Formats: sequence, C-alpha cells, structure tokens
Amino acid sequence: MTSDLQSADIIGGKLQETLALLRQGQWDAAEARCRDVLHLDPRHFDALQLLGAVAAQKNNPALAADLMGQALAVNPAHAPTHFNLGRILQAWGRHGEALAAFDAALALAPGLAEAHGARAQALFELRRYDEALTASNQSIALKDGDPVVHNTRAAALTALRYFSAAVESYNRAVLLAPGYAEAHANRGHALRELGRFEDAADSYEAALRLEPDFPFLRGTRLNARLQACLWDNLAADTADIKTRVARGERVTPSWMTLVLSDDAWRSCSCARNSTYRPARYGRAASAATRLRPLRLAA
Repeated sequence: MTSDLQSADIIGGKLQETLALLRQGQWDAAEARCRDVLHLDPRHFDALQLLGAVAAQKNNPALAADLMGQALAVNPAHAPTHFNLGRILQAWGRHGEALAAFDAALALAPGLAEAHGARAQALFELRRYDEALTASNQSIALKDGDPVVHNTRAAALTALRYFSAAVESYNRAVLLAPGYAEAHANRGHALRELGRFEDAADSYEAALRLEPDFPFLRGTRLNARLQACLWDNLAADTADIKTRVARGERVTPSWMTLVLSDDAWRSCSCARNSTYRPARYGRAASAATRLRPLRLAA
C-alpha cells in the first residue's frame, strides 16, 4: 500500500512538472517527465495525452495522434482529448478524420464552442460550405470572440457567394484580432467580388504589412490596384514583383498575365478582364495546431 501511495505521489508530482514545462515551451524536458510516468504506469491517461501534446508541439503529428488515440483507449469519455486529437489531425491535413474526432467531442460535450469552430474549419476544407457556415454560427452562438471562427464563417460565406455578409464577418475577425493577416487577405478576395477594387487593394496591403511574405499576395494586390486604375507606384511594384519572382519567391499567382505598358488604360482593361477567381477563397485558418489548454483529468 505504501509503495502504491509513493508511486501515486511521484506520478502526480511529475505530471504537475510536465504542465509547468509545457507552459514554458520546454518540450524535451516535458517529454522526459511523461516518459518517467509511463515507465511506472504504461496506460496512464494524463501522461499519454500530455506526451501527445508534446509530440504535436514538436511537429510529429503521427506520434501525437497515436498517443492521443492510446489515451482515448484508456478514457474514451474525455471530450477535450477527442478535440485535441481532431486538432492534430487537422494540422496534419486529415480533415475527414479530424471531423470525426470533433463529432466525438461534441457528442460528449455539446456546448464545447471550440469544437464547433474547429468542426467548421474541417467542413470548409472538405468543401461542405453550408455545413461549415452552420457550425461557425453554432460556435459563435455559444461563445463569441474567436477571430478564427469569424474568418472561417466568412470564408464559407464567400464560397457560397454571399460576399457582402462575408465582408461583415471578416470585419469582425480583424476587429477582434487586428494582426490577423489571413482575415485581411481573405476580406480582399470578397471585396474584389463586390467590385470594390480599391478597398480590396487596401485590405491586401494591410495583410502584407503584417505578413510581408504572404503567399501570392503581392501580385494579387497589384492586380486589384490595376482594376481600380490606381497607377501610383506601378513601376516600383512591378519591378519588385519581378525581382522576387526571379529569386523564386511565391509572390504572384500564375494567372496574372497583365499587359504592363505605357498605355495605362490598356493595363486597366486587361486587369478588369482578368479571369481570376480564388479557387478556395482564401484560407479558413492557419494549419497551426491549436490545442485546448491542457489539464489533468484526475
């Protein structure tokens, strides 16, 4: 009995140390503490889920998903771990499996707003835009304030061609998080669809100030400026794009084949007649793994 109590005290202490190390970003030390616990108890639920979180932070999604799965085999009724498994699978690009994990979390905890929001992202990536919109609305109704959910909602609205409503949602996203480059860029796409080319260019510019290497956005911004017949800095912007392309940077989409000549109106006409349509209307959210704050189940 004394030995069991001593082991429980040792395990409890190491798990608390693990949580502290995770908050400090000390992944290797946190991993070592988890493995110490698993040496004492190979099926310890908290050690397995915390080690899975460490693997996710160390960019090893296969190991992370396996460890979360082992934890759920021990305690299948733990909704946050289903959610975190979904987040790991989502960042890995396995959106169908992620959706199943979010559904499992919501079956156990229907009021988990984060799971509704993450589910909306998975549905968007699966091109199930109506369902993505519904899931986003459910998340916002439960707990407003997450700019990623508003960005996902707006992306779904844009894909469904409700452009004015999408702009309103993007506005909410950037109000909540002014430094959210994806929302600024995605709002630019919706504004272009409304023919608001100058506003679109301004939104792209805001995204580039926040994220200068945002993929393909410099060429997209230039095209929007040409569509608005804005000629200032045209030569400098064009030269900058050509230089970056020569360096192999992803600064302009392949569709952009504008006639840039001394005839400004010819350039404007070419831009206005561009066949550009964003294939996916921007990104619903970044691929970063956003796990729930980790707590011990016991």
